[in-house]
Amino acid sequence: MSEPFEETACEAAVAINSAVADLLLPRHIFRLFTQHQEAGRVSSGYATAARRLAMQLIVVNLFRLWEARQHLLSPWLFKDDELRAMGFLPLEELAQGP
Repeated sequence: MSEPFEETACEAAVAINSAVADLLLPRHIFRLFTQHQEAGRVSSGYATAARRLAMQLIVVNLFRLWEARQHLLSPWLFKDDELRAMGFLPLEELAQGP
């Protein structure tokens, strides 16, 4: 593999790993603030704001995955059919469901 492709592959791997890992954090934030609200340790308004931020994180990180596939992996390293064969479908298709 040539140096530009290797560099692009490394950047794609970092971007995707980071975005996937960051998709886990909002679930923990959501659960934590719900538990604290139910236990009376934080106000309803504060917990709602934290949960809203968690949902915003999900949107941002889904966009990061979309960007990595559409603008980094597909044109530089793989063809669309190769990504599909590896199970990396476009997010638009995943949103439609079966």
